[in-house]
Amino acid sequence: MKNNRFVLFSSPPASGKTSLLKLFATSSDHLYCFYVSCLDLKGRPCYNVVEELASKARNKRVDIIVLDDAQEVYDQSDFWIQLVKKTSLMVSDGVKFIICNPFVDWSSQFYSS
Repeated sequence: MKNNRFVLFSSPPASGKTSLLKLFATSSDHLYCFYVSCLDLKGRPCYNVVEELASKARNKRVDIIVLDDAQEVYDQSDFWIQLVKKTSLMVSDGVKFIICNPFVDWSSQFYSS
């Protein structure tokens, strides 16, 4: 994560991603992690959400923002644009993002035997 601001964490559904992320967010002594469930973001104006994330990152000196269940906001392109563009202006370069979603084997959708 040293060289990348955004990291994608993907694995099959029900494989323990959320549990692992919550454990990581609460057990680190050296990093302050802010956990966000994208289930809670659905339907909220993207600008407000990004502003809120940036504000919490600044006020609490957050090191890592974890966005769990990112597939819930995939269709909100404004959210992703704001997240990438605005956070670079609003928070320090040291803040990293872990974006978590279930792994989907798209090949099974297109290739059948």
